[in-house]
Order: sequence, then C-alpha cells, then structure tokens
Amino acid sequence: MQATINTYEPTSIKKPSLVIKQIEKLLPQGFHLATTDEELKQIRDFKKSYYTADRSSVKAFHDDGLDPYAYVIYGTNHEGKITSTSRLLLDYGQGFPEEASLPPSVGQLRLDKKILAELGRLLITEDKVNGLCTHYMLIHSMARLLKIDRVLIVMKQRNISSHTKMMAVEILSMDMGQSWDEEQAPLCLVAWDVTAAQPKFHQWINHKQAKFSPKQWNDYSSSHLSVFLSVQKQVYETIAQRMIGQVLDLGCGTGRIMAYLQDNPEVQSYTGVDASPTMIEQATWLKQQLGFDQAKLVHADIADLQGKYDSIFSIHSFYSWPDQDKLLEHIYSLLSTDGRFILLTPNANFNEARLAYLARQELLGHPHYQTFMAINYAIAAQAKAQGRYISLDSLIEQVKRAGFCVHHAHDHFFLGGASYLELSQSS
Repeated sequence: MQATINTYEPTSIKKPSLVIKQIEKLLPQGFHLATTDEELKQIRDFKKSYYTADRSSVKAFHDDGLDPYAYVIYGTNHEGKITSTSRLLLDYGQGFPEEASLPPSVGQLRLDKKILAELGRLLITEDKVNGLCTHYMLIHSMARLLKIDRVLIVMKQRNISSHTKMMAVEILSMDMGQSWDEEQAPLCLVAWDVTAAQPKFHQWINHKQAKFSPKQWNDYSSSHLSVFLSVQKQVYETIAQRMIGQVLDLGCGTGRIMAYLQDNPEVQSYTGVDASPTMIEQATWLKQQLGFDQAKLVHADIADLQGKYDSIFSIHSFYSWPDQDKLLEHIYSLLSTDGRFILLTPNANFNEARLAYLARQELLGHPHYQTFMAINYAIAAQAKAQGRYISLDSLIEQVKRAGFCVHHAHDHFFLGGASYLELSQSS
C-alpha cells in the first residue's frame, strides 16, 4: 500500500443492508440516514439555501458527487424540514478528495493498517449546541459500528483549540501550510481516535446534552397553560384523586392540576415547585383565578426543598432532572413515613407521531397549537437522543436503588408511552 495517494477516483462502496439497519437503530427522533437519491437532493438543496450567492466561494459545501459513496445523516424539525447534515466518507484505501494536500502522517496510518474515514459537510442551522452534540455522537457510534480506527477532520487552524477541548482528539498536524479558500487560511488535520475510551468526549456530550435550558421551559409556559389534551386530563384526574394531606408537586409547570386538587377534600395544602420562573408566573395567575388559597407556588430547585409531605408527585418532569439518583434520594427524605410518591414519566415507547395525530384531532385551530407542537416535538427529540425515555423495568430498578418500595406500576397512560409508579418508604 502506498504511504500517500495523490489521486482520487470514487469507487462505489457497498452498504450492507444489515449495517444500514444497525445505523438506523442508532438514530434518535428527527434524525435520518439518507438512502435515496431524493434525500441526497433535498440535502443539497438545504445546503444551497443556506450558502447564498455571496458565499458561493465556500468550497466545503460544493457538491463533489461523493454523497452516494458515504453515510450521510440529516436532522429534521417538527415540520419535516432539514435543519442539519453531516457525512462520514469511508476510505478503505481509496483516498479522499483532498488527498494531495494531506500530510504524510495519513499515509503512515494506512501503513499501520488503520481504517480511515472523513467527517465533513457538517451544517447545522437550528438548535446548534444540541445538534452538534447529536451529530458527533452519531458519527462516533457509526464509526465504531463500521470498525473505523480514525475519523479525519480538516479544519482551519484557529478552530483547533475548541475541537481539542471538546473531543480530546489527537492532533496530527497543527499547520499543513495548505489553503483551500480565498482567505489563504492555514488548515490542520485532526485524527479522531474513535477506538479509544474518549472520556473527555463523552464528558462533553453528557454535559451539553444533560441540560434542558430554562429558555425551553420559559417558551413553553404560555402553550402549557392553555393547550390541553384528553390524555393529560386523564392523568390529572387520576393523580389528584390519590392525593392527601400536604401535597408537593415537583415540576409543576403552570399548575394545571390545581383545578382537580381543589375538588379533593383530603388535600390540605399544595406546593408547586418549578425551575422556570415564567411557569411559576403562569401558575400564580391560575391560582388567583381559581381562588385556591391553600396553594403555594415556588421557583426553586428540587435539591433545595425541605420539610415533610404526605403526598408527592411528578408529571413528565423526571426525565429532565440533571442528577436523577441523587434527587430521588432527596425526595425519599421529604416523604412522610406513610406518604406516597407518584412518578409519571415518558418511557421508551413514547410515540410522538400518535400523540401528534391526537393533538391535531383535538387542538387544530387553537391559537397556541403550532407552538405547542413545535416545542413538545423538540423536547421529545432531545430527550430521546439523550436516552432519557427509559423502560418501565429500568425505572423500577432506579427508584428501588433510592430505597423506595413499589406499590403500583403500569404504562397505560399517554397511549402506553408513559410509566406510572406509586411509591413509599416502606411496604
């Protein structure tokens, strides 16, 4: 094998159907593997629409005709529009388009029998932080599945420090002295060792993806208060009937369950807690409209709560908690000896498509319908990408580790897409 290859002639790389199926299983909601010419055309149109005429000199997004020989992934929003794309181009000794400009170290990797691929054509136009995390996470998983040793990334030298911090990559050449754009900017090559443990990379992925921003919840507050599905009403009615004494609502949102708790004579007081100030503002307004004097709304983190409560519940909030095990232990300490903790959270069977169809039937024409759908779709896609919608069995194991006893467990709510647990400190 030659140490370097100075010409590039694209050769069709057969993509086994089994590999395609395995890659498709890796993809979170809203991400796709391009397998048809029509999809590749839509991706090219997406890139053209972003890089307008005055930016036509950006060569990185010129069509080089190699997409059919690579694994191309793309993300879409709730409207089905493409918002991101990236490409993993395989080598297998055939070389890369910029082969003549690559340093000798690439040839040495080939002599060392390393299997190479190139990450390129990365473009993200919406939700850039989470989009970048998801694309790198998918490229890493795909490369390991395809038994790639190194993923090559060519970039401008001024960008190398951020990539070093983000991915713990190995720098092969800090300055190649080459230029492929009008700015004559020096380029450098990164060889990402995807076979290594990559602790910094995974730390970066987990840090960036673990958080749901306050802005997400703040933007959601208006539609959360006014838009209402029958599957939500069923949950509120069921949980409100199970509450007694001093009640604590973790992740109360806009406090819509107050209207149902108010009709339960066994409820002595209600404390709703949420990390979003605008959610609490909306809940406070609703409390005043209901005349629910026993209610108190608090902008706080769960970890800072104190006291004892007879009934605690959380509805579709648990999946967004940053340190679930630690918070479960804290909730255990807040529960009275004979108290009950009800936990409802989306599970691995959560089906956005079925719920979207139901929402369209019940809410189409509502002034907040589009906002409600867009934000819910984005939150669900993000949570699924992070693996936060876990199975009922996994959830049961998790709460048991915190010391809880499980009295009831099922996944009947939200068309089978939510896990419901009734818990206590003792059996």
